[in-house]
Amino acid sequence: MFLLRTLIFVFLLSANCAICDVDSSEVSISDIGFPSFPNSPIRAKQSSESSVHVIANAPEAIFFLRSAKDSQAWKGVGREYVFSGLSSGTYTLSFSTENPDYFIPPKEIHFYLNRSENKEIKVTFQIAGKLVINTNLEHSQVLIKPLNRHQNTNQDEMMTNTKTYTLPEGKYLIRLFQTPSQSGRISHFIAPEPVEIEVKAFQTEELSMTYHEGAALPPAKQPRTVVTSNIPMASFTLYTTKEDTDTVVGHYSGKFVQLNLSPDEHYKLVFDEVPSYRTPDPIELQIDAKIQTPIRINYTSLQETVRVPAGKAIIGDAGTDEKINELPAKIVMISAFDIGTYEVTNAQFASWLNQASKEGTISYITEPANHGEVVNNDGELVFKTFENDPFSQISTQSHSTDNPTFTPLPGKDSFPVINVSWLGAKMYCQDNKCRLPTEAEWEKAAGMDQTPPNTPLKKFRFGFGKDEIDSSWANYKSDEIAALHFQVLTTPVGFYNGMNFLPLSVLNKNQIRTHLAISPYGAYDMSGNVWEWVEDWYDSAYYKNMSDVDPQGPVQGTERVAKGGCYASFANGVRVSERLGLPLNYADPYTGFRVARDVKPRASL
Repeated sequence: MFLLRTLIFVFLLSANCAICDVDSSEVSISDIGFPSFPNSPIRAKQSSESSVHVIANAPEAIFFLRSAKDSQAWKGVGREYVFSGLSSGTYTLSFSTENPDYFIPPKEIHFYLNRSENKEIKVTFQIAGKLVINTNLEHSQVLIKPLNRHQNTNQDEMMTNTKTYTLPEGKYLIRLFQTPSQSGRISHFIAPEPVEIEVKAFQTEELSMTYHEGAALPPAKQPRTVVTSNIPMASFTLYTTKEDTDTVVGHYSGKFVQLNLSPDEHYKLVFDEVPSYRTPDPIELQIDAKIQTPIRINYTSLQETVRVPAGKAIIGDAGTDEKINELPAKIVMISAFDIGTYEVTNAQFASWLNQASKEGTISYITEPANHGEVVNNDGELVFKTFENDPFSQISTQSHSTDNPTFTPLPGKDSFPVINVSWLGAKMYCQDNKCRLPTEAEWEKAAGMDQTPPNTPLKKFRFGFGKDEIDSSWANYKSDEIAALHFQVLTTPVGFYNGMNFLPLSVLNKNQIRTHLAISPYGAYDMSGNVWEWVEDWYDSAYYKNMSDVDPQGPVQGTERVAKGGCYASFANGVRVSERLGLPLNYADPYTGFRVARDVKPRASL
């Protein structure tokens, strides 16, 4: 009997060890900070008995679980899924679906998981149908108000005569308002009467609503003034003006705001500042009772730059830690140019995604195999959203199949965009009247000292005017501790400004203030945070044949250059001369970009 018990114990112990070996996984990080990235979600080691069992009514549900403590993330698919091996702490559970046409995900859930707790969460995806709205004007504001459920009114902008919406089954009141055309003019049209319609599950309803020319509406039917903006963070204060005196009426925020304004008053709208955007000028107006008065506001993406004057620069690294693809170091002449003060942020890139989606230059993939990817008109990868990669920081949960709405994850507006391909960075620059810097321009802006004429050139090792580095100067991997689970550790652009403090950690238990870590020309984060795409094709031997004036890189290739290292790079990987070749349609959680602009006339030797 004793022998039998012993054999059973050994068998169970071996089985448990085998299970642990199968379920656990680790991510190794290379010395240049470009770790292998798993195709499947990373799962926690089975270090506790806590678990979360999620049950949904949709057979093609997708679940994303995030830990607030260390930003670990897991993904599950199916009608139900069990996330096991979790430690105690606060979690966020969000949802998507492989069939977005007829299932609308519920809102994300925040909860606390106790140690050894087995939590069960049941969620309901709304079963949906489609509503096609047709109208005779190309620019309309549409309000979709549910009549038989407690649900917010859906407000949207139609930029074409036809638009399709995915809506939960039920009855709705549909109302249209006229918005300005691209020229800014408002035609004298009267909006159609509101229409009630029932949307049935898995079916498509079609609705035609026609604007009519005519006289002023009776006072009882005069439409409200609608203020629309291109970003959801927009906000403004409304004043009445009389005899040079402004009186506050109220403060409003959001992408769509309806106002009841009197034709007898003069008004002024003063808009609030939004980080990374140029604030619109104040608007003064008086309401005309005979026509609708829609107001369209555009916050333009603010591409702040610093000037890099014409002059010579050392390209490559002739130091003690040089790598073969950085040799031979060479002195070249570079014309004056402007380079982005900061890396492009999630807020800026999401704004561009929304505009490009409306203009039809990009498409959002809803098919299960590539759900959540954004591609150009040639089907090439531009960007990966949170719905495709849970480490991305831009999400879309739009119910419209035509123009999805891209929004940064809460609190991530000012962080550098990641999961963007070289093609996506290139398209962003073209639409924002800028370009990607060349590799030579990037190196000069990051590392060249502004030496007086007729003095020896000086190139700094790191992108903040120093030859030494520690964690107070840049966001990089400053310790040798192996990472058990991958997590995105970017910091907001410009975080290393001499005022912010580093977060406390096991290694740093004392508060450490950052340094003002700017390049010799005033650019932030040129060492670490994220790799940055530049214009050049990659060639490991290119420096041998580099042009003496304004090098533009090889004339062809299969990969594009990324510079600067990232949050997962060691110190040697965030040097100014560090270079990496990546496919131009490749995107990952380590790589972003910054912009550049030409300054005329160009310099010469």
